[in-house]
Amino acid sequence: MKSVNQLTHRWAAQNGVTSFFLAETDSTNTWAKSDFKDHDFAIYLTDSQSRGRGRGQNTWTNADAGHTWLSTWSFRLQSAAQPIFPMRVGLTVFESFQHLWPQSDWALKAPNDIYLQGGKLGGILIEAEQTGAISKIHIGIGANIYSCPRSVGQATSCLSDEVTVQDGDWFKFCFLLSQRLRELQKDPQRQNLTKDEQA
Repeated sequence: MKSVNQLTHRWAAQNGVTSFFLAETDSTNTWAKSDFKDHDFAIYLTDSQSRGRGRGQNTWTNADAGHTWLSTWSFRLQSAAQPIFPMRVGLTVFESFQHLWPQSDWALKAPNDIYLQGGKLGGILIEAEQTGAISKIHIGIGANIYSCPRSVGQATSCLSDEVTVQDGDWFKFCFLLSQRLRELQKDPQRQNLTKDEQA
């Protein structure tokens, strides 16, 4: 089975998006926070995390190496993000999946859990940094693409169980998500959801 993270890395290289890949790391968010200095927008990818994190005290459990999408999308902001920003990120990720595979039953457990067919497909961990006048955001996204983790105490789902994940479709998903995240990058100060976002 191919690695969804290496596939994302290849998409980024073909589209001029800065990205980095390691076969294993402690956490893509931890890695991004230590490395992201001279970039405007970058993606950090790995096939395996030894210390994957979720919100609060939660941890992220890997499926088989390369089968889970383990990524952090880091970018600079013109100003500090508003409290509604995490909800907007969750909607962005949810809507990107839903747009590419609309025949499936998607749900967002606000603000950071993505569900497919009633099982948890993925989660989002957002961490902000402020260094002087420079604001940075690190959006960790983990999602079960080719298999699910075992023995995690809750129902899980996997994208490839519901749809055939073609390389071209994954590239379209990455492109759509990157464009929508860049829109958030330009507008971190918005304080309310639009009517469409609230629907």
